[in-house]
Amino acid sequence: MSTVMPAELAWVSPHLYVLDVRDRSAYDTGHWPGACFLDIKRWETLAKSTEGTLENAGVWEAAMGALGIDGTRRVVVYDDGRMTEAARTWFILQWHGVDVQVLDGGWPAALRLPGFTASQAAQQPGPVRYQRPAGYTPTVGLATREALKQQLDGSLQILDARTAAEHRGEDLRANARGGHLPHARHVSHASLLNDDGTLKTAEALREQLTSAGLAADQPLVTHCDGGGRAALAALAAVHAGQRGVSAYYLSFSDWARDEACPVVQGLSQGYNSYHFDSLLCPLHMGQRQKMTLNYLDFEYSESDDGAGTFDAMASTSPQQVALVHAEIAQVLGWAHTTFPGLRGPLDEGFEWDFNLQGMQEFTAFETLTYNEDTQQLSVTASPPGVPRHTVTLSVTGTPAFCMAFRQQFD
Repeated sequence: MSTVMPAELAWVSPHLYVLDVRDRSAYDTGHWPGACFLDIKRWETLAKSTEGTLENAGVWEAAMGALGIDGTRRVVVYDDGRMTEAARTWFILQWHGVDVQVLDGGWPAALRLPGFTASQAAQQPGPVRYQRPAGYTPTVGLATREALKQQLDGSLQILDARTAAEHRGEDLRANARGGHLPHARHVSHASLLNDDGTLKTAEALREQLTSAGLAADQPLVTHCDGGGRAALAALAAVHAGQRGVSAYYLSFSDWARDEACPVVQGLSQGYNSYHFDSLLCPLHMGQRQKMTLNYLDFEYSESDDGAGTFDAMASTSPQQVALVHAEIAQVLGWAHTTFPGLRGPLDEGFEWDFNLQGMQEFTAFETLTYNEDTQQLSVTASPPGVPRHTVTLSVTGTPAFCMAFRQQFD
């Protein structure tokens, strides 16, 4: 079964049990007809408590029964479009045996449905008895800190779904320590989604995971800082056909609190550094030719947060336009190939972005004549000459991207 359900399919499926995990005000303003509200923040707090650990089946079975979940209907859950809170709910429910899918694209996908009308009628589900089915095997397993500490020799694949700054140890969030687990590969959770917020295709996700150095036939553990992004990464991995997926739900915030848990800072074997290392390794430098640029002359600047920007401008005659465009395509093609799926706003966890603009200018010379009698100027304009084509390209990236860019084009 797929981990996500398209909004179009959910709209014509009458027997679903729909959960809305947005905040209460959003639910009251308008929600999927028949959807029940779930205070996912309360569940998030419960999962981090001593009595509410996810291994405590009794606590969670009671929580699900209180929502009216009895195991007879498929559950579909949606959030505000970020997909992380819906994925968090999906992970908890599937761990305890519920047949559940995430509404692909969340609430924005619902609003795009032709004829969709939101409801303001609050649902009050009656409590029922829920029990995890006997012999049930969850789609995604639950990894723990103690288990992971015994598997840090590189034999276990670990996917870090946080931002690149968190992975490198530059953004500590609320943790006392920053960095990543040894041997973790970095694949930002944001890079798993399309521009419209829906999950990428299974083929695109598989290519992305493979490019990150993650084998499809070997066990994989996902983590983030507090569970939601790890759940989304696990959901995406299952969607891509990954075998043996588990989520370290308590994630890096739990790991960083234990001083016995090693933390690596800087670039590692993450998504970005997987490609980056292959660019800088002397073995590969001989195999990978540097690209020569004849028209684009980049100037580099750097912001206080370490992000770098390469700016270039080329102004040419019509005969040279095709050559300039070819260089631009060469630069952007390299970036997309070397950092696939990671183009987007840096403050949202992506690795690089660009801005491209073009302008065509015509020059017409003017002859100015001064008349002594009238003491006036007269202007005679010549016909416009040959146009001048000007393009500007700005490429912005993280330190890892910028270092790779210099190696390729300096």
